[in-house]
Amino acid sequence: MVERVRCTSRKGITGEDSGAEDELEEERLRKDLLWEYDDELENAVRSAFKDAGLTVGGEVKNRRDGSIELDDRVILLEIKGQEGDVSEENISQLIKWVDRDGDEFERDVTGLLVMNHRRLTEPNEREFQLDQERYGMLDRNGLQVVTSLELFKMLRGLEAGDISEADVVEKLKSEEIVVQFDEVESPF
Repeated sequence: MVERVRCTSRKGITGEDSGAEDELEEERLRKDLLWEYDDELENAVRSAFKDAGLTVGGEVKNRRDGSIELDDRVILLEIKGQEGDVSEENISQLIKWVDRDGDEFERDVTGLLVMNHRRLTEPNEREFQLDQERYGMLDRNGLQVVTSLELFKMLRGLEAGDISEADVVEKLKSEEIVVQFDEVESPF
């Protein structure tokens, strides 16, 4: 069974329905969000935020994995897929990027760590853990973390009308350290 994130049927030049292509693209996005790392995961995360109606910047090699531009701030992205949970190294990389690239923008700059944690474990068996030390690092530096599972829930919630684009922006502007879309029922 194919889990559907969002499918909009489009008519091509020939007038044929491209729904099957959309379904394949969405299955790829689902697979990449839940199982991948590196470029595939980075592309899927940026696509998910674009699908949420956000303005998303691309990767700047050795500087950031992407960015989200909001009206009052820019959020730099550090995107990681790994077997474990959040590491000190993941957070330190994001802190470095925010500190170094902050002057590049005319708005406040914050950071969001996007984790595909325990990526080889079935999604319904993944438990996100963030110890006090790493939570404190994020908090002291005004950073947030979200899992790729939560991004998948976000897309499902947008499709179902359970949340809006404004809700996503509100989460990203909140003081929550761990971003969660609890108002969306888990598909796992």
